[in-house]
Order: sequence, then C-alpha cells, then structure tokens
Amino acid sequence: MKDDAELNIDLRAFGDYKTMEQTVMHHDDMNAVNTEENPDNVKPGMPKELGSGEKLVLPAASWATISMLPTLPVHLPTFL
Repeated sequence: MKDDAELNIDLRAFGDYKTMEQTVMHHDDMNAVNTEENPDNVKPGMPKELGSGEKLVLPAASWATISMLPTLPVHLPTFL
C-alpha cells in the first residue's frame, strides 16, 4: 500500500463503453479522518479524464470507483 498502482482495463470484449464517472478517495496521511471541525479532510476527488487506451494511476492506499455505460443500445433478456 506504499506505491501507486497503474490500472489498465481492456473492455473491448464488452462492446462500446464510455466512462460516466470516476471517483478516487485518498489522503496522504493514512490516519486522516473527517471531523466536525474539518468535515472535508478526506473526500472523493475526480482523476483526470481517461482517453482510449490510457491508464489510470491510483494513489497508494486509495479507494476508487469507475462507472461505465454502453454507448450502443443494449437489449437485455426478459425473464418471466
């Protein structure tokens, strides 16, 4: 957890997707907390926008989410 991690995801097999939202929560001090006096000490941030084939660098000891959405219509099966 001391080194940044490089993330490279290949979603070509899943069709055409676009990134809807990226969130990374990180603080240089692993013991940092939010308090009543400082409620935004640790908060989510937005990493730089990713282009095709770019890699996302996740800071050490961070938490991240990436939400993707298909750009083409998707037809899901209907179960009765």
